[in-house]
Amino acid sequence: GTIKQLLILPSSRLKIIISKYITSFIMFIFIFLFILIVQLVISGIFFGYSSFKIPVVIYDLSINNIVTISIFKYLFQVLLYKLPMILFIITMLILIGLITNNTLITSIITLINYVIMTPIFVNIVMNNSNSFLKYIININWDLSAYLYGKSYLNLSINFSLFVSIIYICLNLFISFILFDNKDVKNI
Repeated sequence: GTIKQLLILPSSRLKIIISKYITSFIMFIFIFLFILIVQLVISGIFFGYSSFKIPVVIYDLSINNIVTISIFKYLFQVLLYKLPMILFIITMLILIGLITNNTLITSIITLINYVIMTPIFVNIVMNNSNSFLKYIININWDLSAYLYGKSYLNLSINFSLFVSIIYICLNLFISFILFDNKDVKNI
């Protein structure tokens, strides 16, 4: 549909796939904000809007002390630390979509990877000492595991960020190559 119409225009395929990636990320932001607003309105109705003033209480392992922060600052920190996971899932969706040409299969594969494979990989790494397993993206993509001095499977936040960036770049590179060489069919 839309991709076929875009390919008729004089824009390069690289611009088209980059715009698809950016549009997907912008759509995620809008959906996240919509869900956040709905959640805040509903929780405000049921628990009162004054409950937003109640701070989040967290034990910070890096300073061995209890820290209190506002709910909005905490939500922003968690979103920021989950950004590599979000970016990887978007790139994985685009890559699998280019390979399968089927939205349903793309969604199912991505959900299976996120919901089922992540806990399996975490359990495997926790119970296995093989060093190559720590390079699996599912182990490294959620940086919120490092918030407030937590240690996650004896990995560092810099290592996990590096592995996530490598996987995101690899998926983008493969997506660019596949989309550049792809024939668009009349379906």
